Amino acid sequence: MRKLSQYFDYNLNGKDYKIRFKTPTVGEQIAIGQQHAALKAGFQQLDDVSELLAFATATLSIVIENRPEDLTFEDLGPEDWGTIRKMLSDYQQFAFFRPKAPDGATQA
Repeated sequence: MRKLSQYFDYNLNGKDYKIRFKTPTVGEQIAIGQQHAALKAGFQQLDDVSELLAFATATLSIVIENRPEDLTFEDLGPEDWGTIRKMLSDYQQFAFFRPKAPDGATQA
C-alpha cells in the first residue's frame, strides 16, 4: 500500500507549490535509478553538487504525488538548488524516517 505525506510548501522559480510525496512502487524505484544514470550521462563520478542534483531530480520527478505539469526540475536555476535539497531531505524523512542529512552529504 502506498503511503502519502503531508503537504509541504515550496517556492521554485518564483512560483509557490503545495507538494505531497508518495512512496514509489518497485517499477518507479527502478525508473529513479534509470533516470539518475541518464542524468549522469555515463560519468562514473560527478562533483558532489552535480551528483546531489542528479539524484534529487531523478527522485523528485517520480515521488511527487500529482506533480504539477509546470514543475520541471531540469529547467530550474541555481537559485532553486537549496529548495531542491530541502525537498529531497523532506522526502527522505517521510519515506525512510531518516534524520536530516548533514549539509553537503551525498547519496550512496
